[in-house]
Amino acid sequence: MAVKLPDGKWFKKTADSLEAAQRLERKVRAEVFEGKFFDVQRSPTLDGIWEKYEPWAKQHKRSWDDDKTRYELHIKPHLGSQEIAKIKPQDVESVLQAMREKTTPRGKPYAPASIKQVLVLLKRLINWAQDRELYQGKSPCARIKAPTFDNQRTTYLSKAQAQRLFEVLDGWKNRPVALAVLFGLATGRRKGEILGLTWDGVDLEAGLITWRPENAKNKRAQTLPVNKKALEILRECWKLRNSEYVFSTSKGKSLTSLDNAWKRIRVKAGLDGFRYHDLRHSFASWLASSGQASLYEIGNLLGHRTVTMTQRYSHLLDESLRRAAATADSIFPE
Repeated sequence: MAVKLPDGKWFKKTADSLEAAQRLERKVRAEVFEGKFFDVQRSPTLDGIWEKYEPWAKQHKRSWDDDKTRYELHIKPHLGSQEIAKIKPQDVESVLQAMREKTTPRGKPYAPASIKQVLVLLKRLINWAQDRELYQGKSPCARIKAPTFDNQRTTYLSKAQAQRLFEVLDGWKNRPVALAVLFGLATGRRKGEILGLTWDGVDLEAGLITWRPENAKNKRAQTLPVNKKALEILRECWKLRNSEYVFSTSKGKSLTSLDNAWKRIRVKAGLDGFRYHDLRHSFASWLASSGQASLYEIGNLLGHRTVTMTQRYSHLLDESLRRAAATADSIFPE
């Protein structure tokens, strides 16, 4: 006789007869159902795990609020009250399918990348519970593959768009916010790296910035030079400083998010749909188009681990090389 327990293990026992085995199996199954068998408790619900995960995420993840939004919007309504041990792979698939069939609050379909992020969060949540022995069963997400998608969107500012953005930022009353946007365009670094930058990582005299591994996506520390415009921005921030953070609120706290301010800025500048991350693409695209920086150099300034990650800008580099090669035409007679 064998009965599977809520923790994923099997209870096996040999009986003297078929009748005795069946009687024992009925008893064990009843006790398993009541949560009494050998003090085996029911597995925790996802909501129960989330209550423990959220305080941890607030301390260890800069994007914990994104996790909260995804959990409450997509996972909780379908699976929140369920015990993890009773969640089946098809239940997880139903969450993802529901996202495919509905639209965002703005009326647009959910992108494959957004659907993947929900699956990643669900996997992370269960793995987190397993690592802390809050749940010892199997993960219903183990064999579910994330949606595939092409994330190579590269949008960058034209000269006219950049000029409109500069005009808006020049008159923007919240200077730390305006300077954080300009700094993204002047350095090409990720938003998390910029908002987490502290003065002990800035050397104004030498024109160097040390990007901390804890704020970097690839967890790699880098000390790199910055251009004159970036230094101008940093010097203005120095005059406004009121805390250890380079870009801080009026109360001296780090700017944890630019989302709401950025939406207002881009609308005023006529850049609907333009993401803060596209400032990074603009920086890289301008460098590549100039013909004065190699992919290796651009990749290092962006904090890429490999040149492969910088390949999306290679076509712009090719164009600059063509222009350079064409200058030889002037040597030959008409």
